[in-house]
Amino acid sequence: MKKNIYILSASDRFNYGDLLFPILVKGELSQRGDYDFLNIATVKSDFSEVGALPTYSFRSLYNKKNGGILFIAGGEVLCANWSRLLSFLDARYFEVYQRFDGSPWLEFLAMLLCGKAANPLPFVPSDPVLSEKYSVFYNAVGGVGVSESPLRDVVEKALSEAVYVSLREGRTFKEVSSGLGVSKARLSPDSAILVSNHYASCKNFSDERYVVFQVGRYKLGASLLTIKKELEGISRYFGCPVYLMPIGNCPGHEDNVPLKWLVENLNCPSKYIEPSSLSRIVEVISGAELFLGTSLHGVITAMSFNVPYVGLNPRVRKLDAYLKAWAPEPLSEVVAINDALEMAIKAMSIDKNELLASSSMQKRLASESFDIVHRLIQDI
Repeated sequence: MKKNIYILSASDRFNYGDLLFPILVKGELSQRGDYDFLNIATVKSDFSEVGALPTYSFRSLYNKKNGGILFIAGGEVLCANWSRLLSFLDARYFEVYQRFDGSPWLEFLAMLLCGKAANPLPFVPSDPVLSEKYSVFYNAVGGVGVSESPLRDVVEKALSEAVYVSLREGRTFKEVSSGLGVSKARLSPDSAILVSNHYASCKNFSDERYVVFQVGRYKLGASLLTIKKELEGISRYFGCPVYLMPIGNCPGHEDNVPLKWLVENLNCPSKYIEPSSLSRIVEVISGAELFLGTSLHGVITAMSFNVPYVGLNPRVRKLDAYLKAWAPEPLSEVVAINDALEMAIKAMSIDKNELLASSSMQKRLASESFDIVHRLIQDI
């Protein structure tokens, strides 16, 4: 009899990495066994037009007919709360969230709209009803700062009772294994490192050499004028255009806003790339000479295809933590935008064998993690 796997992720919004997780999890586990999959997120959604899997709502986990494996697919999820997730779904909710962030009533309202009061953290199944129905797996998740969370006891209990727990970078791993005392925790790279196993490289995306730049509207780390100046310097130095491509266009991300301003104001060859599908995003990054951005999964996609990369804005903690865990020097340093050209020169000078060794090691470890998951599922 086939086992049911419920993949839980934030794949109900247009954000590249979140939409990618369930596709990669389904693809990897399907290669190892015959399973039935159901994709779960905060609310019911359908982004199939961009190549994503439709989602059922979190509340569907409580359906009496449902039960089996509950697989938290990845992302910065251990500290995520309901109101923050709700803000990513609608611009009106985002405005309210910005104004009343931290308000208990706002969190309670979001919980009523999307989840269950008995489960205070959306990606940490702690409700006894869920614990009785599902065997829980956490796959390469993040949560920098989880040991300081007011709900750390909830997280500690849930992770201790889970069948499998892997963390995607060293800071969260240390906080969970030492800070929370979860001895079963493993360190495993983000599943997005396997994207090149499921999407083809596209070195012929363009008939010209180009670099890709991405930045989140709320993660600029500098003025747009400073970014403009740095991109013009990069274009001149490398003698190629800058392709500006959004990766997250949902509220709270809105990469398209600063990138459209830049493409209208840059004094260098540039092009705005519409992210019409997940495969288009992969094509553009895999065909680039260099990727620069604040998006962790933009960087990891570049890693997967052995494209040099520069992580921008040290205040993006999950990006900083991941590169320090897995990137070769000097690419392990996330830099401020005014240092982008200097780091881009270093990135383009790095030995390709170092990029290959880094990505190969991460892919091996991520694949081994899925092997372990498959074996554990067979024993349930």
